[in-house]
Amino acid sequence: RCGAARTTPFIRNSILSEKSGFTRDFARAISSSFCSSSVSDETFASSSCASGFSSSEKEDLETIRRRNFPIRTVHVFEKQQQRRKKTTMSSKAKEKEEEKNSIPVTVFVNQKLMDSKPIERLRGMKFDRLKIDCVSDENDGGDDDDDFADNALGEKEESVLSSKMASSESSSSMMMKTKKISAVGWWFANTDALSKHMEREQMTMMMKTTKSGGKEEKEEKCKSGDEIVWTHSASAGVDHLLKHEAIQTHGSVMTNAKGAFSASLGEWAIFASMYFAKEVFNMQRAQREKVWKRFQVDMLKGKEMLVVGYGDIGRSIGKRAKAMGMVVNGVRSKKVIEERDREVVSEMFTLQELEKAVETADYVALALPHTRETENVVGVKVFGKMKSSAVLINVGRGASVDENALCDALNTGKIRGAALDVFQTEPLPESSPLWSIDEAKLLMSFHSADLTSDYHDLAMDVFVENLRRFDQSGGKTDDLINKVDKTVGY
Repeated sequence: RCGAARTTPFIRNSILSEKSGFTRDFARAISSSFCSSSVSDETFASSSCASGFSSSEKEDLETIRRRNFPIRTVHVFEKQQQRRKKTTMSSKAKEKEEEKNSIPVTVFVNQKLMDSKPIERLRGMKFDRLKIDCVSDENDGGDDDDDFADNALGEKEESVLSSKMASSESSSSMMMKTKKISAVGWWFANTDALSKHMEREQMTMMMKTTKSGGKEEKEEKCKSGDEIVWTHSASAGVDHLLKHEAIQTHGSVMTNAKGAFSASLGEWAIFASMYFAKEVFNMQRAQREKVWKRFQVDMLKGKEMLVVGYGDIGRSIGKRAKAMGMVVNGVRSKKVIEERDREVVSEMFTLQELEKAVETADYVALALPHTRETENVVGVKVFGKMKSSAVLINVGRGASVDENALCDALNTGKIRGAALDVFQTEPLPESSPLWSIDEAKLLMSFHSADLTSDYHDLAMDVFVENLRRFDQSGGKTDDLINKVDKTVGY
């Protein structure tokens, strides 16, 4: 009531004290009224705007009214409320618009990875248009690819997918007018989850087209699956996903994590070569037996490394072999040495020339994907053409090697040894004859050659790069990296 601006801090601090019980905004509104040089003679009794306050604030207003405080206090506070309400309404409208224009990306995540740092990183990322939704497996474990055992689809996952399906069906008539694109990601989860999600999406598309057109249009749309426009695999190999017809035949662009694990697999191939060249098994045996025994060892320099499957992983093996002084030859679908490989590769063969290619090789490193053409491609005929001093190394897919023929080749001395990180059946059954082969002839690791401490971070780096490209293009797939040709399987 004194109207002096210099008293405002004192008044504000007083009415903000614990005893006063005033809210901060209410106190600020009251104290700001005393900053004016001219104070209105109108009182709170004539104000009708007090009805917008809470019950406690109304009591405070009544106290102020009895003390004949200026009405400007109410006006200031009312304006603050109006600005806050306008801001809230504006934010809600903005959120609604962003929701309308957002592109949903559903990521199916292995349950035990839901709290991992890469997934936390993904959740914390901000995109202009993408809305990331991480969906977990209910059970521990995930797909049989890479590092996780396959498990049945959890009830929770079924419930989530069913609710999404129901939501899609209920909103299908609205989606008829404005088709909304989406994307899905697979993060070492059960592959059935992704397959069922894509099946449901195709069914939804069929329902939508049934309402908008005839049978021919319905079937065409159902096959195209053009609502989900992009599918991403967290692993480099995609055969575990393509075994599902709903995924293999879906019209969406598929990408993978090619390149994320190539360095570690390249190192493992060199390590496996050194294992045999340096007689590591004999060193370990002598150490266990406490026997001082010297061995003649070999060098990799000057030896021939044949890389079968000269893609990204094969290229990583070739570069490291070349750095060790080895002669590097390759096998790929086309008998062409790319410009970037000319300093490394001496000669390139096709897969049909594999028997010829292995004849002079000291080390044969397999980095093949699993396709119809590569299944059991290394069998009796190939082992029969290899040098008796040659070593087979497999960091690609176990399906590319006939394991019965391999056991026979090792036991009969057709080849010197083998180093396997992958197998036809994983985990390797106890009944497999591979377990009984001596360590001097066989080195085994269990699909862990690329299982480094930053394994999932490397996979996430590739996924994030594609998410950024997808986001910046407004949902277009033209600029995505690591696209997979689903007809050939890689």
